[in-house]
Amino acid sequence: MKYLFPYLCLLIFISLTTYAKLTSEIIFIPDRLKHLWVTRINDTDNASLFFEEDPVLDSIWALSVQRDGPLIVIIADPKENSPFEHEAYLVDTTEFPAKARKLTHHRFDDVPYISISPNGDIVFINVLVDDGDPPPRFGIYFISHRELNNASPKIILLKEVIARDVIWSPDNEHIAYTSAEGIFVFNIKTEKILHVSQIGGTPVFSPDGKKLAFSSRGWGFANRVAREIRIVSFPALRPLRTIKGLIKHSRFTDLKWSPNGKYIIYNATDERGYHHIAVPLSGDQHEEILNEIDMYVYDFDWSSSAYAVEPENRLTTLWGKLKTENTK
Repeated sequence: MKYLFPYLCLLIFISLTTYAKLTSEIIFIPDRLKHLWVTRINDTDNASLFFEEDPVLDSIWALSVQRDGPLIVIIADPKENSPFEHEAYLVDTTEFPAKARKLTHHRFDDVPYISISPNGDIVFINVLVDDGDPPPRFGIYFISHRELNNASPKIILLKEVIARDVIWSPDNEHIAYTSAEGIFVFNIKTEKILHVSQIGGTPVFSPDGKKLAFSSRGWGFANRVAREIRIVSFPALRPLRTIKGLIKHSRFTDLKWSPNGKYIIYNATDERGYHHIAVPLSGDQHEEILNEIDMYVYDFDWSSSAYAVEPENRLTTLWGKLKTENTK
């Protein structure tokens, strides 16, 4: 019996150290859409201003942060009088003070979706402005990281398609996107296309690139509700899991995979505002997060800072309730 107790202690220690809580840092757009803020996802009391309002920008609508790098791309409205709804901008966080540098320069009439890869390549979805030659072309456009120091970077039509929800894979070689025909993955080197699903939206790769998650949200404004989230292997596309029990919503807008690969976070809206729901892939209960900040979190992405993984007691609750536990 005296040999059993140390063995049990070792098992408990291993259990506590391998069950990791997510303490990642995020950069987010508040509901006022004027700044970027930074906070740790489990310590929202310490949210602080990250990027002040830029004199050339009006509202910031979306962002994508370079993984382990200094760059952020944002979609924003220019303050200047312009027929263009949204423009793409680059923010280099190594500059002080950081400024937003325009990437699209009125060459496109709108930029609804954008993503930056780990090596700094950028893809966005747009329609080219009709200047007579060539005619307008809906598509996914590409900016190489080698072009980012140029005042007017070269922009290439990667694929002509009416699409949305474009996102990079961790290997810098694939992008996933949504069209009226469903979910697709495009290899930018071989130009091969993989049809993942005939229905769905908001695709996102797992941090190791071996899985792909997407929602059952349909195409178009009349089909903005999702009933489930599906996870498949990549590139084999073998079904791995279906997540049901999503909160009631009027619009499903986004999916994010946590940096440690253990959670799916989805964004949904209703008449009360924006909701970010964390779904543990262990099968534990879904939980709303980021709801203790004084302002709505309109959109967020993971910071490029090192991700901290710490032991967590299995009996404690994730994120929002951790502060309550700590004060007991």
